[in-house]
Amino acid sequence: MKTYVINLKTSENRRIYMENLLSPYKDILDVCFVEAVDGRILTDKQLSSIWNLKGSYKTYGRFLRKGEIGCALSHKKCYREMLKSREDVALILEDD
Repeated sequence: MKTYVINLKTSENRRIYMENLLSPYKDILDVCFVEAVDGRILTDKQLSSIWNLKGSYKTYGRFLRKGEIGCALSHKKCYREMLKSREDVALILEDD
């Protein structure tokens, strides 16, 4: 099964942890690490161009923190990869 692991580029220890955790399943999981979007470093201008701040406020009743937006964008990145691969299903994991 295609398996996407979301991992911040700066979190090398978490990547190693996930590699070790998933290694017993290498015969059944096709693991691909996806570089996470670090929302904390996005400028307000970048955020406004890639995220609907008002829409998420309407949905959640508050403005999302930059880290939460980065997490959502990272999952979106995985969905795009899944669509490219034409897999029917995939497993998406976070490194934490």
